Amino acid sequence: MIEFESSSESLDKITTKPFLPKIKVIGIGGGGCRVISRLKSIRKGPIRFTAIDTNKKELENCEIEEKLLLENSFTQGWGTGGDSQIGKKAAIEGESKIRELLRGVDLLFLVCGLGKGIGSGASSVVAQIAKELNCLTIGFFILPFYFEGQRRVAQAKKTLEKLEELINSLMIINNDSLLKLDNSQGPLSVKEGFGKVDELLEISLKAMEYLLFTPGLISIDFADVKNALSKKGEVKITMGKGKGEKAGEEALRQALSSPLWGEISLKKASSVLLGIRGGKKFSLNELERIALTVQEEAEDNTEFGIGISMDDELSNEVILTLVASGIKIEKKEEVKEEKPYQEKLDLGTYDEDNLDIPTFLRKGNN
Repeated sequence: MIEFESSSESLDKITTKPFLPKIKVIGIGGGGCRVISRLKSIRKGPIRFTAIDTNKKELENCEIEEKLLLENSFTQGWGTGGDSQIGKKAAIEGESKIRELLRGVDLLFLVCGLGKGIGSGASSVVAQIAKELNCLTIGFFILPFYFEGQRRVAQAKKTLEKLEELINSLMIINNDSLLKLDNSQGPLSVKEGFGKVDELLEISLKAMEYLLFTPGLISIDFADVKNALSKKGEVKITMGKGKGEKAGEEALRQALSSPLWGEISLKKASSVLLGIRGGKKFSLNELERIALTVQEEAEDNTEFGIGISMDDELSNEVILTLVASGIKIEKKEEVKEEKPYQEKLDLGTYDEDNLDIPTFLRKGNN
């Protein structure tokens, strides 16, 4: 005879123990570790942070509790000297420790700068382990400035191509885009520029907190997020906030515009998730306008998911969370090499009879 628990006890277990996904952010190498170290406000929430490096000094300066030093005979507590193969070997030797860090993780943000040794070398090892553990992975990858040299830029692009095969969704930040930004006083300072990169990751993590940890009238759960992020390609995760009569329109306008990415086109996305938090005055008509506008911006066959939650403290404000995924990565054509300066000059060959003729007249006669 099969016995069942009382219905009240069963319901109590279901309602009091909801599934909460385990989210982890791993910073790899100096660039990745410094980025996550600066996100102090986010580190107070449910998302866990880990720093991985071969450089002992970098880890000591990183303000993260959980750290992994990849030590071996090649590095001996130092960096990799820009050699990605050394970075890869260090990660392979530390595979068991990396695997333990990822055990039980549902969603991983892998943060690193590409182009140098540990970022380019270890990132693919960590991504491979995450894939084997069925961990949904977002790669937050920072590409080097063009003036860091062709060798580093080429190594970053080569690594990115490998990571595309291992990672579910990519967030690609090109440092060159920082050179185009400015403020009211002129060009950004170095600190302000790197702060824009930090801000992009911070917004992405806050967006995931809103979507996955905030109960709503209509909820987006981890299955929805997993389905969206499993679409290969780039993902753009943004947030917007509006206030007043056109709060929803303003919030959506902000969400579709990024300082680093520019205007975000939903036409290129195969999946769009929209999370809406409204205050006491948030109406059904406003909800309808936001949802229809987003659908109009996207293609007809784009998968669309929406979550709605209410927050009385917002009053007449609206906060939007937008996840546009499955965006095809555009391959930029290689820039053709410029001819040497000397080849551009019209030196010509002149005989003794025309040497005294002015240059502009000689050119006109050629």
